[in-house]
Amino acid sequence: MGTILVEQRVELRYMGNRLTASESQVEELKRENTDRPKVAFSAGLTNSGKVGPFNTETQLIYTKVFTNIGNTYNQNTGWAVYDDDSNHSTFSGFLLFPM
Repeated sequence: MGTILVEQRVELRYMGNRLTASESQVEELKRENTDRPKVAFSAGLTNSGKVGPFNTETQLIYTKVFTNIGNTYNQNTGWAVYDDDSNHSTFSGFLLFPM
């Protein structure tokens, strides 16, 4: 029984050290991101026009905007602000097309 207790104390100390390190990293990230703009948008399609499929490259415009933090999405043009100078934009979502 004594060996198990010692092992648990060692494990608890290890986990406590990991927690402290993680908390320090979170605080550092908060400080780094304080001055960065907050950007997020959520938009969806409406039945206001064709959404595909198209034979040519076509800008798909989400006309129903639910959230637009930082005013980064333009529902008239479909353009959004990029994440970085390389014109990289992180998009997370899905598209549904009737078959």
